[in-house]
Amino acid sequence: MTQKKKQIGIDVSCLTFPKHATGIERVLVEINKRLISLLDPDEYEVNPFVTQPDFKRPTQLPEFLTKDPIFNKQFASIDSFDTIFFGGINVNLPMAALMRLQRERHVRIVSLVHDILPITHPDWFPVPIFAGGREVGLSSRNVFQIYLQSTFSLANHVVLVSQHVKNEIMRYKWNRLPEMSVLHLGAYELPVENRKIPHTGIKTIYVSTVTIRKGHAELLSAFELLWTQGVDISLTIVGNRGWLIDDFIERMTSHSAFGTKLFWRERLNDREVATLYDEADIAFIVSEDEGFGLVLEEGLANGVKVIARDIPIFRERDYKNLYFFSGGPKELSEKILQVAPIPFDPMPAGSIRTIDKFVAGLSDILRAV
Repeated sequence: MTQKKKQIGIDVSCLTFPKHATGIERVLVEINKRLISLLDPDEYEVNPFVTQPDFKRPTQLPEFLTKDPIFNKQFASIDSFDTIFFGGINVNLPMAALMRLQRERHVRIVSLVHDILPITHPDWFPVPIFAGGREVGLSSRNVFQIYLQSTFSLANHVVLVSQHVKNEIMRYKWNRLPEMSVLHLGAYELPVENRKIPHTGIKTIYVSTVTIRKGHAELLSAFELLWTQGVDISLTIVGNRGWLIDDFIERMTSHSAFGTKLFWRERLNDREVATLYDEADIAFIVSEDEGFGLVLEEGLANGVKVIARDIPIFRERDYKNLYFFSGGPKELSEKILQVAPIPFDPMPAGSIRTIDKFVAGLSDILRAV
């Protein structure tokens, strides 16, 4: 007699808005690619689902979604699953339906929480919230707190991407907390040799949504100090326009160095970003706070030295080729000059946590929950 396969549902709701794709969506695709290979197809049937009742699958997908083996499978109803995984931020959780499934069918729920920044830094997220095409009278902080507490009340197990995020959650002393595990996301792959393209001058890159907390203004001020000193160095900012950033966008695009030593690239695909990494000597991640900071390890994985702001979330990964600055344009400019001549030190396989280790831990939780 053939044993019935365990049905696992992967929420892909946040992947249905490709125009708003951020690092979270990109890493979810990478998780899905590896997860499908670790769950034995003879024991587990894995299918995607969405929580939007009127969802219609797009006829044309962005490139990063075409690589997702789970998103491209047959969509199923949440009523068909034994275990459900929420990997992205979904503020439209079908609470009543999920509670019914837990009560009647003992469905297990695993959720991934990337950060709680809208709660710890609400001033960074004053964007209006929409539901059903209409703006609702709630702040981003209130909406996120409702989402987070709903997640905690539903989930049998919550996966966190850093110890820093867990510490922040514990600091709030919420009454109901599920079992939690910290699994570091890690890089896509490890460089074992230097793959740099020969060039003149120092080339640098910052891959991030352009928004206030990401530190772009401070970074540009550091480069202005370097250009004033006559340093042959360029900065390429890669990322879509975010919120609360109009003043910086105006400053950047009207800058005398724009188009010669200062560049801004939007809406690039993965191949185009990889090409820019190949040409770069240094990558930056100068955010004032993060839940994880994928770009840190993405830069290292592409064979680029990384300068990061000295905050707890980044200190959890003390790798070779990673350098810290405390803050301020002057210190950052000095750190750039210090790091630029240092050769990249290729890392042997296994020297940093990879995303495969994260997915291995996640697959173990999905099997055991």
